[in-house]
Amino acid sequence: MEKPEFLKKYDLDILKIDDSLPDMPLSEHTNLHDLMEDHLILFLASTHCDLCEKTLEIIEEYTKGNQELNIVVLLDSDPAGIEVLINHFKHRVQFYLVPPHIMNKYLKMRFLPVGFAVDSNMKIITTHSVQDMNSFQDLIEPLRKQLSR
Repeated sequence: MEKPEFLKKYDLDILKIDDSLPDMPLSEHTNLHDLMEDHLILFLASTHCDLCEKTLEIIEEYTKGNQELNIVVLLDSDPAGIEVLINHFKHRVQFYLVPPHIMNKYLKMRFLPVGFAVDSNMKIITTHSVQDMNSFQDLIEPLRKQLSR
């Protein structure tokens, strides 16, 4: 049975596993696809969100001892807030200031935080929220398996 038209607007048209990662401008000279190496771990987050703060803590905990992953965070924040994070993380993580309506337009973001593991073909291989180290490991594990081949 098909959904009534008035309910269809509530369907979540979000990026899913096997979708291609859309490209989007991040700065005057950088697009999202420019950041691809042999993989990309992409997070959408905000400094105005308690759950996002937990995600940033997990990323920080992981990257203190492991810097082999290409991690990018698209962040809804004010310029001062993102500068604090850039200075704190140094070169372990790349941050880009992106307002939620732009995340939504290009990446179909419907909630924050969310993470994506993307392979070298720009295919999403895992996606979900990260709130603890186990969920971070779950996000990156399929990608690690691909990279170790």
